[in-house]
Order: sequence, then structure tokens, then C-alpha cells
Amino acid sequence: MTTSGSGDGPPIAPGRSCGKCSMCCKLLHVIELDKPANKWCEHCRPGAGCQIYETRPHICRSFACGWLMSAEVGDEWFPLLSHMILSMGVFNGVQTVTVTVDPRFPWAWREYPYYQQLKLMAHRGLHVGRPEDILIVHVRCDRNVWLVLPNEDAEISTGSYIVKCVGSGEWAVEQFASPAEAATRVAELLHH
Repeated sequence: MTTSGSGDGPPIAPGRSCGKCSMCCKLLHVIELDKPANKWCEHCRPGAGCQIYETRPHICRSFACGWLMSAEVGDEWFPLLSHMILSMGVFNGVQTVTVTVDPRFPWAWREYPYYQQLKLMAHRGLHVGRPEDILIVHVRCDRNVWLVLPNEDAEISTGSYIVKCVGSGEWAVEQFASPAEAATRVAELLHH
């Protein structure tokens, strides 16, 4: 059985533990183990946990899903129930919540109550006073990635993108073939 909060990983919210959940061992890509996303890790026994727990790689030691880490994340986000993993990180210098969805349930993120919560999170993450406080919401399912905005969802599976405010509570996405093209567009927008 996988245990959490043993002092060698991120802090775990009181009363939370992995229990029989091993969804991170399936859905996430683990470079150190040459494990692709959406395939069970060879060291995982679903329902019983990691068979190399004491010697698992640093990337595994340092990971805990959003449900495990935050008591503010509702029980509906428990990965075995939701078929999704919440994680926080920095993507291109911006705080990002990533929702990794089990490809067997590709539209789980659009169901109640998840979709409403993601929209609220997107709204709060873009209505901030300082650029460094911006938080964006990505949803990943297999090879597809969406950016969740308060007023729309944009598929951003390939290339680069920028988000711009186009009105009160209205956001738009411009997509580009490369990061250089996106940076050029940002420079244009800043000079106008």
C-alpha cells in the first residue's frame, strides 16, 4: 500500500492519504523510469501501490496530487473517483493548475461539479492585481490539451499561445506555430 506524508515528499493535508489510489502511477509520464503517460508503471500494483516505494525515484518522492496536498480540494477530486489528477506547477513562468484526465474518461473534466470548479478557478486566476499572481488552468487528456478560460475553452495541443483580455470578463486565445512568434505578438501588443 502506498503511504504518503512520510517526511520525504510534499506536505499532505490532514486526514488524506493515497489509500488504494495509484492513478499517478498510470496517468503521469515518469522520465526517470522511462514510463509513458497513460500506461501503468511496471512497479505499481493497482490497489496495492508502489512495489519499490522505499527506493522510488526523486520525481515520485516529490509528487503529490492536489487532492492529497490541499484540504480545500473537495473529496470529489479523489483521483479514483474523478478519474483525474490535479497538480500545480509553473509553465513558461506562469502558475498553472494541470488536470490530467484518464483517457478512458476523456470528458470527465466537463462534468458537474468539476467543470464549474475549473471555470471558477480560471476566473479567479485571471482576475488578479499583479501579473505574477496569474494562474491558468490546463486540462490534459492523452495528446490533447485545453486551456480553460472563464468564457471559453481553447484546444492548445500544438504550438504556442497567448491569452489576452478582450473585454470585461472576456478572454481570447491567439495560437502560434512557435514560441518566437508568440513572443513577437506579445511585443506588438505591449507597444500599442
